[in-house]
Amino acid sequence: MKFIIKNDLWLEQILKKKCYYLIADKVKGKEFKTFPTGFISCKLNPEDFKESFYLQSKKFLYIDNQLTFSSKEKLNKKFKNCELAKKTDLSEILRLTSFLSNSRFHNDNNINIKQSNMIKEKWVSNFFLGLRGDGLVIYRGKNSIEGFLLYLKEKKKIVIDLIVVDPKKREKKIGKNMIHFLSNLHDNFTIQAGTQASNLIAIKFYQKIGFKLSSSKIILHKS
Repeated sequence: MKFIIKNDLWLEQILKKKCYYLIADKVKGKEFKTFPTGFISCKLNPEDFKESFYLQSKKFLYIDNQLTFSSKEKLNKKFKNCELAKKTDLSEILRLTSFLSNSRFHNDNNINIKQSNMIKEKWVSNFFLGLRGDGLVIYRGKNSIEGFLLYLKEKKKIVIDLIVVDPKKREKKIGKNMIHFLSNLHDNFTIQAGTQASNLIAIKFYQKIGFKLSSSKIILHKS
């Protein structure tokens, strides 16, 4: 089994240990009989089952399957109460990150809740520092921000990096409105969104608004 291993310096700042990500590569990779001490994450294609079994024999833990949903068709343009975030919105947006409880980091029992929450908080903070993401959409309710969507732009593709709605405001089409706003903002772009296979609420949501499953990855961690 051949892999390429790279440092994850950003994650090291949060987990306070050496961090790496592992890439399966049969051409440029090399064989590893042992792996460095620290946190290592790996995402494998479904057909890479031999690599998955090998890594699990080396004490990597299966965390979940990452599912990617895509919408190539123009979504309904109707939306309301959505706008691009301003720096003054940061504190309210950070409050909403506490509701992001079904990430691959939250599903890893070797990473504590405080660290898992901090990873998502840093993603949002880094947007306002110009270090992550290309846009941040908010849904502004009567008295507060009730949802946000952080996204990346890759050529003719928009990738939803984070999306969260205040649990008290769910079932009010807030997520749908933000995605429609995004579709209107970037016409003729494919929109992609990732979630965990264990997040049945998110899967149902994406299917309901017309997204189709386009790919999946096996997520493994080693601590």
